[in-house]
Amino acid sequence: MRERSHKKGEDYQQDVIHWLIRSGFLGFEAESFGDAYDVTCKACKIGGLVFDFSLKLRRGEMTRRILYGECKYRNERRGNLDREFEEFLGRVYRALAGGEPDEADNAVFVFLSNIPVSGWRDYLRDRQKFCEARVIWGTELRSGPVLARVVQSVHLLTLSSDIVSRG
Repeated sequence: MRERSHKKGEDYQQDVIHWLIRSGFLGFEAESFGDAYDVTCKACKIGGLVFDFSLKLRRGEMTRRILYGECKYRNERRGNLDREFEEFLGRVYRALAGGEPDEADNAVFVFLSNIPVSGWRDYLRDRQKFCEARVIWGTELRSGPVLARVVQSVHLLTLSSDIVSRG
């Protein structure tokens, strides 16, 4: 049972990546870094943390941003992703805090899932308040320039398997 669920998650992630490449993101064209394992692994890392995938975000021939994504698949009837989303926000915070300034300035993050996070509306209404109230980063890290970058660069996207698998 768990193996089948893991396989569905892997398939969903690959479908999401292909969907992003076909559709673009935030008005940019999305492009993979290629098939070479070492290049792909390095491209998924920022601030010493590895994300599920990364894509170049381009306008014309020029890469403008790097998209770092976490992709989660859960059973639509029983699944919940609240803890994973909060962990993702914490990982983005640490990645931006530990990354090179140029990397951090050009990074865009997305949490993709097949079911919505329970607090998605609260997050979209006031990202700063959501992050400060729910994510445990330590008092000294709650506000400031790194949190401002998190609030600006993190996006939340829910896509059903039917949407991403059609092509």
